[in-house]
Amino acid sequence: MSDKSYSHVSDDGIIHGVKMESGITGWRARLQDNYGSRAEFRWYAETCGLIDRMEGYIFVADAWNDNPIIEGSASPYDFRVVPEHEIPEDQYRWLGFPT
Repeated sequence: MSDKSYSHVSDDGIIHGVKMESGITGWRARLQDNYGSRAEFRWYAETCGLIDRMEGYIFVADAWNDNPIIEGSASPYDFRVVPEHEIPEDQYRWLGFPT
């Protein structure tokens, strides 16, 4: 049995198998690792209301430039910015923190 806080990391740097606040399993990544371009993120942010779920952000450009850690699942209610103090140490290297 593994004691990791996730199941695996895909080649694009997305951490899979992360337990969400809702209790279901989802993913965690840097914003720019999860979306191929600012235009793609803008579409999701505006169409699905993601920017409204990103505490501390009003504008897509600011969120894109800051490249925060985000997480989500099949439920749009799980999408959020993850405060750095909530990141388990075993995920640091995948999210660009010094280890």
